[in-house]
Amino acid sequence: RGRGRGRGAKASVAAADDESRSSRDEGDEGGSGDEDDSNDSEAAFDKFERHAPDDARPDELAVLNGDVVEYGERVETILGPAYFALEDDTPFSIGRKLFALARAEEGRKSALPSHDGAETEKTTNVSYMNNARDLAESFDLETCGNAIVALNERRLPGLRLRSKLHEGTRLWLSPGSPEEKAHVHKTLARFRCGALLAALQKHECALIFSEPVDHVKLGIPDYPEIVKTPMDLGTVKRKLENGEYDEVGPSGFVADAQLAFENCLLYNPRGSEARQMGEIMLKELRIKWVALGF
Repeated sequence: RGRGRGRGAKASVAAADDESRSSRDEGDEGGSGDEDDSNDSEAAFDKFERHAPDDARPDELAVLNGDVVEYGERVETILGPAYFALEDDTPFSIGRKLFALARAEEGRKSALPSHDGAETEKTTNVSYMNNARDLAESFDLETCGNAIVALNERRLPGLRLRSKLHEGTRLWLSPGSPEEKAHVHKTLARFRCGALLAALQKHECALIFSEPVDHVKLGIPDYPEIVKTPMDLGTVKRKLENGEYDEVGPSGFVADAQLAFENCLLYNPRGSEARQMGEIMLKELRIKWVALGF
């Protein structure tokens, strides 16, 4: 595990895209650290750029620059939480690592005795990932590989979800302002959620979820009585295109996608073909949610 050597503002990203990981021999798409420094000064107009306050203490600056921190861990700095990369870390692997650590911490806390001495039920990683309802509720920008990219791609040109990082690269883990948070939510909703929706729509079981259920045409008059909040992937796509997820971000998108499949399970009896298709699509949603960096 590396010890900080002040490379946080100077490290760069090796070339790689979302589908393949290039070796460092193929060149650094993001450029050198010195280029990043010059770009920072030239792009001072960037409203999301972060600067240490003039009255920052030397010890605070040492942490901010990565001089006295352990690489590969979440670090609190005066400008917000950060992560100093290990060699060959990627935004995707960092997000999954932080996700696992966060879930482990939640499990540890849930296992602590309550005030009356009773032990609360543990929340395990397995049960968490097997419950699709938790996707929206537990979404956190700090454990999202796509958010790491969105927060740092201006400072590290060429940064992608599976880009290999040089040791010591400093990555911000959360927005530095409400405006930056809004920007990140919009970016993730418009582009990454769009990619996830496209992947779901290609699945062979997706066709029955492509438009609202017509209970009259299908001869199921009790459908509105059982399914109180209808949803389908066509509606999700329309909301996505109209910017209705821009403010809430991925959590709003995945909640609606889940709902489309959960409604199917709610209405259709076990063993029916429609219910089986809903179960398959829920599983596919969980798989794609992770694979595409959420």
